[in-house]
Amino acid sequence: MSSLSRAADSFVDELTTLIEPKRKPGRRRLEYTLVERGDEFECYRARREGPSLVGRGSLEHLGQTRLPRKLREQPIEFRLDGSRVLTKLLQFPAASRGYLDAIVQHQLDRATPWASDRVVYDYAVAEDEPASDGQIAVRLVATSREVFERSMRRLDAAKIKASVVGTSEDPIDQPSSVNLLHSDRTERRSELRRKVMIGLAAFVAVALVLSLLSGWRLYSLEAQAAELQAETNALRARLEAARGGDGAAATAAQLIADKRSGTPMVTLIDKLSGIIPTSTYLTELAVEDDQLRIAGLTDDAPALIGILEGSDILSDVRFVAPTMRDEGETRDRFEIAAAVATTAPGE
Repeated sequence: MSSLSRAADSFVDELTTLIEPKRKPGRRRLEYTLVERGDEFECYRARREGPSLVGRGSLEHLGQTRLPRKLREQPIEFRLDGSRVLTKLLQFPAASRGYLDAIVQHQLDRATPWASDRVVYDYAVAEDEPASDGQIAVRLVATSREVFERSMRRLDAAKIKASVVGTSEDPIDQPSSVNLLHSDRTERRSELRRKVMIGLAAFVAVALVLSLLSGWRLYSLEAQAAELQAETNALRARLEAARGGDGAAATAAQLIADKRSGTPMVTLIDKLSGIIPTSTYLTELAVEDDQLRIAGLTDDAPALIGILEGSDILSDVRFVAPTMRDEGETRDRFEIAAAVATTAPGE
């Protein structure tokens, strides 16, 4: 496995570890619950109004006891007798919530009388139990592998399949908060990890598409800007050629026609960019018929009138609104109108 793949797997694992404590499993209540009571059992069916006792008998004759047919056709919840399991409340720092799997496993030898390879256990954060400041309470439920496997063999012989194994100490009207099969927790984490990977892949794909779209948009704008610049340069070259020689009347007439047929705006902007001081900032520029209107900020608004009047393409330069200075600003806000020349300078 490459270092990049290992880094990606490590990132997914860390992200899954961070998300997992924030997701409450919310186990669905199964229809039937089989509860050990000493050497006997009780069978309950979940109903809307509460659990209903539908059978009772000896564990030794579980396979011969008449039970609802559906009990053997679907997974059930099985609960070991509370005397056969160890239930213990542990306290851990709240910051360790995301790493409880490893912490609880490390504590098994001290918290239970069985060796770690001979114990079957599960745990749940006990939100309703009191805990010290900065601590969380964790309910550990464990039993020996011999007790667990003996009960599982009895269920197999009766053709009953359990998907959840809890303890009779839990309220019968609520789903078990633990599952000694332990596959439930592993499956949940695997499913969460798969969803995290899908989410990350979708995020990367969307980011890549957006990046490509942004790049294409930028390329298109640059291409349009280059095309406009080429047209402007060609127009300037023709203007310079017309000014540089005597030129035939037809050439001059063509030049005037070009200026009047859609390119004057380019010439006007070029002229304005050359005469407007660098301390002036335009916020608006509009041309309607032969009238120019500009607005913006400048250090010296009255001086700007003189500069524009000195242009060979503008006339009747005037303020169309009072100049003012906004609070905290160091420049004047202005709005100026002027007439745009309809013929080329020098005609």
